[in-house]
Amino acid sequence: MPPFIQKSLVIKTILVLLALAGVNIAAILILEKQTAGTVTLRALLLTALIPSIITLFFVIVEILIPLKKVTSEMKALLIGKKYHHIFTKNIDEIGIMAYFFNKITESLEHVSNELKERRRMSAELDIARKIQRDLLPKTTPVIPGLSILAKTRPAVEIGGDAFDFIQAKGENTVFYIGDVSGHGVPSGLGMMMVNTLVQTFCDMFDNSYDIVNNTNKYLTPLIQRNMMMTMVMFRWHIPEKQLFYVGAGHEHIIHIKKETGEIQIKRSGGIALGMLPDISSMIKEEPLDFDPGDVMILYTDGISESKNPLGQMLTLKGIKELIRDVNIQDSSEEIFNFMTGRIGEFIQNTPQADDMTLMVIKNTSTQ
Repeated sequence: MPPFIQKSLVIKTILVLLALAGVNIAAILILEKQTAGTVTLRALLLTALIPSIITLFFVIVEILIPLKKVTSEMKALLIGKKYHHIFTKNIDEIGIMAYFFNKITESLEHVSNELKERRRMSAELDIARKIQRDLLPKTTPVIPGLSILAKTRPAVEIGGDAFDFIQAKGENTVFYIGDVSGHGVPSGLGMMMVNTLVQTFCDMFDNSYDIVNNTNKYLTPLIQRNMMMTMVMFRWHIPEKQLFYVGAGHEHIIHIKKETGEIQIKRSGGIALGMLPDISSMIKEEPLDFDPGDVMILYTDGISESKNPLGQMLTLKGIKELIRDVNIQDSSEEIFNFMTGRIGEFIQNTPQADDMTLMVIKNTSTQ
């Protein structure tokens, strides 16, 4: 609380001047009495000089010195030099000025510390974002018989969505799409751990079941109990041009058949990674009837749960409606661009609430 002005400088000055005026009058009366009514010029000068000296002393001590201290610190603040908080016992206008200066500088210091902390956090987020960006594939590798395009757009600096294409043992190519619960730094760290584990086990196993099962086994002890990652992983066996998949609680698989134009929607199945230490009996690798010319579309819930300006959610049904206008003869890139364009038309300028990832796979092999 600011100090209450108990002794105003104006009031104190008036009181001192009144007191000095009284001293002058008393001195003159005494002189007149002692000199029988005759006051010399020297006596008058001495009578005026004494109160003037007292007044000057009061002005210096009570006003000029404290005011100079306040203005000096204010000047230092304004020109960017080092300043100090003002400690004074004054409870007059100068005390109020000192109190105001101290409060202003305390607020400035608080804001400055917050800015420094934000800059530090921003720099660390930039490093984390770069690491994550480097982990995600920049281009799709050449996969005989398949044409794939996938991209992700995080809701904040660090995203929890993931995808990758990895050459595995036994002439297999493994690719997956996944979504860590939530978004931001914790989700991003979970995504990076999964990415590292999957790459490690792709060098050890030639089937997606063992890769997913072991990823869960080593991931679960490393993450918080309220964190998990949904995933659907595919294994493309190049010599036989066969596609297999393992679901781990992810979104639906959308399969467009070239011959009939039928849109098949299949549950990925399984259980999300990180929920249980052992999911070996809850997941399995299954073949997928993926014929030449067929197209498969995978997505994360950031797309199905996206909203338009009216608050309406796109949902799986909405995605299926968009896919009805897909030209099955188009390339995976053209289909991808068509889908992202239509999704953008639906969302318009609605703020993105979650990470969004889309993957389009087309079987380009011949019979």
